[in-house]
Amino acid sequence: MADAEPDIPSHYAAALKVLEDLNPKPVIALDLDYTTRQVLEFCAENDIVLTICSRSPDIQVVEQIMQAFGIWEWFLFPQVYYKRKTFHFRNLTEATGFKMRDFLFFDDEPSNISMCGRMGVNACLVDKETGLNWDTLIRGLQSYREKLLCRKSFSGWVATGESPTNSPLVDEGGEDTDGSVTIT
Repeated sequence: MADAEPDIPSHYAAALKVLEDLNPKPVIALDLDYTTRQVLEFCAENDIVLTICSRSPDIQVVEQIMQAFGIWEWFLFPQVYYKRKTFHFRNLTEATGFKMRDFLFFDDEPSNISMCGRMGVNACLVDKETGLNWDTLIRGLQSYREKLLCRKSFSGWVATGESPTNSPLVDEGGEDTDGSVTIT
């Protein structure tokens, strides 16, 4: 008889379910305020590229703190300097070759979400009281998935010239919807 599968917490399983539909996976960019270690561990365990976009004025202090927690090495090209988040994303795209749309950005400042969203970054507002918790991560991943599906559907439509009848942008009556996703 096979061993029973370990009981996976429901929030972990829910995030994993959304993640399995994502190809490519997002690059998750974080402003480290209000971020839980469990969410970071989930990302690391599931080969999600992580990066930091922080306006902290001292990268050495941030690095020392994160090394003390054993998580500094989890982050690719950390952007820790006192400039707008838009500069962080420009540097990340130049350094990595990723496109703005490849990022899923979590931040607690509405102005950062708005500015980065206008640049094409998938941006999700983090509640300062609850932080980047499982619900927020899942909501962000779902939004990223919906936008990815829309892009793929649109690309297929452009390539074939046929209407995407199975698109998430077409309701059951065949009418187009706007496909917008609001994250608050």
